[in-house]
Amino acid sequence: MEAGGAASPARMPPAPDLPPELAAALRRGKAIATRGVPERKIPSCADCHGPFPTERNPAYPLLAGQYADYLVLQLELFARGERGGSRYAHLMDEVAPKLTPEERRDVALYYASLGGSGLAP
Repeated sequence: MEAGGAASPARMPPAPDLPPELAAALRRGKAIATRGVPERKIPSCADCHGPFPTERNPAYPLLAGQYADYLVLQLELFARGERGGSRYAHLMDEVAPKLTPEERRDVALYYASLGGSGLAP
C-alpha cells in the first residue's frame, strides 16, 4: 500500500475474468475506438472522443463511462439520420452508418467499461 492506504497500480488485484464473449466484444470495441476500421474508412473514435489525452475539440463529448445502451442508441440514431446535436453532430452522419450493429455494440461496451475516468477498471 502507498501512503494514504491506496494500492499502487502495479499491485492492484487483476480484474475478474470476463465471460469469453464479453472479453472478445471489448477487444473488438477497443480496436475500433483506438484504430477505427481503415479499410472501410471508419476513423478512430478516440481521436475525437477520448479517452486518451489528445488535442481535441472540447465540444466533442467524452464517451468513457457512458452507459453502453445509451451509446448504442445514439449511434443508431446517427446511422438513421435521426439525431441532431451540436454544430459538429453532422460529422457522425458519415461514421455511424458504416458501423455494423455488432460494431456499434462492441465500441459502446468498450467505452462503458472505462468508467468516467477513462481508465479501465
